[in-house]
Amino acid sequence: MIRPFNERWLLWILLLGPGAFAVEPLFTIDRSLNRNQVVYEVNLAEGGWDAGDPIRVYWVLQEEDGKIEALSAIEESFAYGVSVRKRDSVEVRFVLKALPKKEITVRRREAGKFVAVTDILGQPAVIKSIFIKTVGSGIFSSVRYVEVTGSSVGGEETLIERFEPKKSFG
Repeated sequence: MIRPFNERWLLWILLLGPGAFAVEPLFTIDRSLNRNQVVYEVNLAEGGWDAGDPIRVYWVLQEEDGKIEALSAIEESFAYGVSVRKRDSVEVRFVLKALPKKEITVRRREAGKFVAVTDILGQPAVIKSIFIKTVGSGIFSSVRYVEVTGSSVGGEETLIERFEPKKSFG
């Protein structure tokens, strides 16, 4: 079950002002089951990364007019959640819970924009999106393949890697 986005966060943001929290989109996960998306953003606090939650993850329910919801505890623990492996003033390294061998590094480019970089086809690349092809539905769904799309770090070519994960998630 997906939990609704906690309205108290919105109240805190309104009370503290727009500069209190800063987020910047990195990439999305789209699935073949529906149009809903999992969004990954850089979560900044004053002076750098948010100490407790440097990568913010949530649902955008395109099937429900773009409604925003938090991940459920199961989704966060086993599928779409992140495990931060390293955080310093320059970068954050993390993995998706369902893909623990695919490390993602977030850093700021010269222009000030944050990017998420991982290996795609053996080359460092900026992640644009991840697509998950599933079969079945609900707890009986299984992943056929995961497709990671990005651009080479220099931006000269589009890279697409498709693989079948060892561990299934929906």
